[in-house]
Amino acid sequence: MILQEIIYKIESFAPLAMACDGDNPGLMFGKKDKEISKVLVALDVDLGVIREAKEKDADLILTHHPLMFDPIRQINETTPAGRCLLELADGNIALYSAHTNLDSAKGGLNDIFAEKLGILGTKPIEVTYTDENGISYGIGRVGTIEEEMTLTEFAAFVCKKFGLPSTNFVGDGNAKVKTVAVCSGSGGSLLSEVSADVYVTGDIKYSNARNAADSGQNLVIAGHYETEICAMEVFKEILSDLPLEVIFSEANKNVFNYTEG
Repeated sequence: MILQEIIYKIESFAPLAMACDGDNPGLMFGKKDKEISKVLVALDVDLGVIREAKEKDADLILTHHPLMFDPIRQINETTPAGRCLLELADGNIALYSAHTNLDSAKGGLNDIFAEKLGILGTKPIEVTYTDENGISYGIGRVGTIEEEMTLTEFAAFVCKKFGLPSTNFVGDGNAKVKTVAVCSGSGGSLLSEVSADVYVTGDIKYSNARNAADSGQNLVIAGHYETEICAMEVFKEILSDLPLEVIFSEANKNVFNYTEG
């Protein structure tokens, strides 16, 4: 099948209009009339992922994180993006990314995040898109958990759910947690819009965490990779009824490693 049909399927699930301002989802590289039979899905794209796609004869790489956010003035081997584009061209491999639109969509990353933590009655933290029926979609989710916990207990609960050996949290460990806000990936930009007993996100700048502490806002950090790796499963589900072979990248790894002190 042709790439345009795959793009239509993805954007029916997660329209580009759902993306945040300044994001760059969509077709990163390739022609829409390209024939596609095998798709490699990954969280990120780098040379290792592209070379894996070449070795496995994939025609298309689907990622959550876009390769490019800023305009590129030159395509050569002096930049990571340039090296990746040259490698894609060499292998005749297309690249498509669904980023904050996939975060915002119903059944997307933030809904999975909230479901994983048992958050009920969710709504977006920040609305990015309202459809013709007046239904709003957006970044982050906020709702309530069934049983109240202390912040320390809740942080341990997050560790268990995401398979983390440990995590950082901000706030009084004895604080009560009932309302929970979440945002996959980097959620610092939403801090001022969050109204909940605790805010769980993948990562955040120290200065934002410092400001949260000063204002009495509780945070739990669950890992950027850990809160977004489910994007691969989302892509596979979106494409499940298409005549395609969909494979998960083995080369795409978390850049952070854990060690015991």
